[in-house]
Amino acid sequence: MALRYLAVTTPASSQPEMVGSVSDGGLQPVFRSERLSIFASEKAVLLPGNRGAIVGHLFTRTIPAHRVTELNEDIGSRILATRGQSLLSNYWGGYVAFLVVDEGVVVIRDPSGALPCYYSNLGDGLAISSDLKGLVGATLEIPKVDWNGLFLHLAGIEFKRPRTALTNISELLAGYRLDARNPANPEAIWSPWDHIRPTKQTELEAAERLKSIVDASVGAWSDCFPKAGVSLSGGLDSSIVVAALRNRANSLTLVNLASNDAEGDERQYARLAAEAVRARLDEVFYDPADVDFTRSTSSYLPRPIYSALAMADIAVKFRVGTKNSLDAWMSGLGGDNVFCIMNSPVSLLDRLSTEGPSPSIVQTFDNVLRLTGRSIPEIVHEAWRCRRRYKGRFDWTAETEFLNKGRLAAEPVRFDHPWLSPPEGTPIGKVEHVASLLRIQGSIDGFERSGPPLINPLLSQPIIEACLSIPTWQWCAGGRNRSIARQAYTDILPMRLLNRRSKGGPNGFAFRLMNANRAILKALLVDGMLVENGILDGAAIASIFNGDMPLSANNCFHLSFLAEAETWCRCW
Repeated sequence: MALRYLAVTTPASSQPEMVGSVSDGGLQPVFRSERLSIFASEKAVLLPGNRGAIVGHLFTRTIPAHRVTELNEDIGSRILATRGQSLLSNYWGGYVAFLVVDEGVVVIRDPSGALPCYYSNLGDGLAISSDLKGLVGATLEIPKVDWNGLFLHLAGIEFKRPRTALTNISELLAGYRLDARNPANPEAIWSPWDHIRPTKQTELEAAERLKSIVDASVGAWSDCFPKAGVSLSGGLDSSIVVAALRNRANSLTLVNLASNDAEGDERQYARLAAEAVRARLDEVFYDPADVDFTRSTSSYLPRPIYSALAMADIAVKFRVGTKNSLDAWMSGLGGDNVFCIMNSPVSLLDRLSTEGPSPSIVQTFDNVLRLTGRSIPEIVHEAWRCRRRYKGRFDWTAETEFLNKGRLAAEPVRFDHPWLSPPEGTPIGKVEHVASLLRIQGSIDGFERSGPPLINPLLSQPIIEACLSIPTWQWCAGGRNRSIARQAYTDILPMRLLNRRSKGGPNGFAFRLMNANRAILKALLVDGMLVENGILDGAAIASIFNGDMPLSANNCFHLSFLAEAETWCRCW
């Protein structure tokens, strides 16, 4: 089962008698002091002197990496003295750290965001948990929908905010530190901007270094879960995860999900990756019977994510996981973001601003031409537009289609996050790279805590930091996106897989399902709670469903998510 925890920072004399959710959820006491109590489903790493604990998975920065289960006095003292900063510098993992310092209790969530961290006010303290069940048990209060918070979320679905869509529920974001005395003002203590300085390395050296770090990181996660399943789509990222697990192939359960159309059938490529590491591959087809648009996929979360279409994937993982008694699922989620996929001329601008005019610019220009498939005038024009449009920070655009226009006018949507405001002189491509890393944070912790955890090893801190140090022009070497990652595994994965320039997916399955359920979706949205509470424009949505024209691809995915938001609201 996925790791769960509940921490309470109220004074010992006023801590609630530990809440029904603790015993009912299988949580056991792992730490207790006058100001902090922690309950978890697994043992924690304790700091010496009863000064706190680290819940989750903590690994060394070595190659290979090893799991840390205890800390000595010197290391513990350094972590406390730096209020956790040395923890981020010297270790990595998927954890939430609770430190009892002289001023009180501070909480740190690791930069990958692998372990959820939500918190609620308790009057004279905080309840902090991996899930809503823990918070509801500690506060003895059922939260309500925060309609303003939900409106902000729907205007930027992939942009995570500390504010959730439920009252008295906040989220500590990845790489942030929270002082329990001042929970309204968490601070960022890990910054991607500290890692973007290009290292003096050739493309081959960058590929070799990246491979060793990916192997070590993925291997460390695998050591914690002896019977893991891997969702193998047939694309580059999940294939790299499988390649990094090549020495554990006998213990893996590889699964490829396919649909009954050419675009959705990637089995031939998944087979190539499985054969490369000599692992068995299960091939399963999506089943429309697994999808119910009237049921929420994220009722256990403080904001809606995914859509009913995800039920087909969730159902397969449940059946395969149960059959094989799996400890965890792994995926290649985040690979596009970490490995700097982009289809624009920004890498050309980056090299020009970093190295100035030189013969190397010609090579990068040629790579961009091959990568994008555009003409020289088109590339020059787009590069000029990118440079002219850039105003010193990433401009995150609100998703306003179908939202209530009056509310948008009255409540302008802002996107504030330190990852969006780079230091002066930062190459434009790196600004886009970092924004992409922020974007994936909205998708990584949505799995149900009562089942096996979903591990996204490519989002491990050492991998992120290594990829940030590689300049964007190296990522498009040879006219291929994610070039360094491809080069890293040329001795393991077949070139037919590594040289792929496009990838299919279950879009056809989704379109057919959405159009077959038009009446249900229209009834959900046009007369639903989101329209009633001034979140959505009911007339705009109704116009999409009028007539017999099939829903467009863009409308399919947008409306499926809004339908999920509607069913999520009805759970509260």
